[in-house]
Amino acid sequence: MVIVPLLINGKSYENADVSLTIMNAQVFGVKKISFGEMMNDMQGVHGTGADFVSYVNGKISKTGSITLMLEEVFNIQNAARAMSKKLYNIPLFNISVSWTDATLTTHAFNVLAKFKGFNVDTNDGDTGTPIELPLFVAGIVAVI
Repeated sequence: MVIVPLLINGKSYENADVSLTIMNAQVFGVKKISFGEMMNDMQGVHGTGADFVSYVNGKISKTGSITLMLEEVFNIQNAARAMSKKLYNIPLFNISVSWTDATLTTHAFNVLAKFKGFNVDTNDGDTGTPIELPLFVAGIVAVI
């Protein structure tokens, strides 16, 4: 069990760092990233009695999305000229994510992903347009 130190006027969280390079170009307009994996079809196996005696695992599904500023999305599309400017035609790329928690432990993940598409949602008077892009997540690896 991790014991969080008493934080009287202390620092409790460090900003997350997200590093993303697509087609040899660094992307700086990352606003948010979300990724995860889940065991599908985990089922209990019955034997003697009413309770499970064991369980079986199904396949693992992975999900994710990344939110970029619209300018970055346009820059990526322009760089994808050879792929008809379609985000989903860009090959798999690596996303590095790290942050430090209240115990000063650094957590880091490498996410192998590609874009599935995008949907623009903007309103009159917006000063910026963040775009959430759904990701196909091929792998998630914790970096120790």
